Amino acid sequence: MHELSQQDFNEVKPLLTGAPIHPEILSIIEGNNPGWIFVDQLVTPKSALVWSKGMQGFYIIGDHTNEIFIKSLDSYVSSQIVPRMKKLGLEYFEVSGQHNEWNLALMFPSRKLYPFEQMVFKLFHKPVESLNNAIRIINLKMLEWEDLEAMDMLLLMELRLWVCVILVSLRRILMLSELKLSPSIRIEEWGLI
Repeated sequence: MHELSQQDFNEVKPLLTGAPIHPEILSIIEGNNPGWIFVDQLVTPKSALVWSKGMQGFYIIGDHTNEIFIKSLDSYVSSQIVPRMKKLGLEYFEVSGQHNEWNLALMFPSRKLYPFEQMVFKLFHKPVESLNNAIRIINLKMLEWEDLEAMDMLLLMELRLWVCVILVSLRRILMLSELKLSPSIRIEEWGLI
């Protein structure tokens, strides 16, 4: 196993084909959010473990039949990743496969796995679209700030931001209170708790 440097994160982008793309994974690969990426091989990786700092969890992407990756991941996590997590104050290891083909029990044979359900919130109405789907620059020092349409748009953007903040907070509260709510796997025998 090898850790990629941030400038090489795009090496794993081809691994996202053929399965649903989680926005968290893509944002890390494209350098928009902080994270780590570990691969089976530096040249043309077949499988990868992606850590999202914001979600404080891991995603496994790529070839779910990659024997080298599957057999080496458990010991690599114990020797290389757990010490880094401890330094960040993390007391659990959460991992999700990019798709349901990943056999996490096979990948972590020495660990006790705890599945939990994920809460998904669905938007029941289509959000208001801006004119021509264009980006609109609003200068708060100019008179256009007084334009009610501009203010409504900013308030809607702020509301969406706070909804995201609340959802992340709820997720952390639920994880801390031991409610098992995600198709992810929590591994609690790392000696982190």
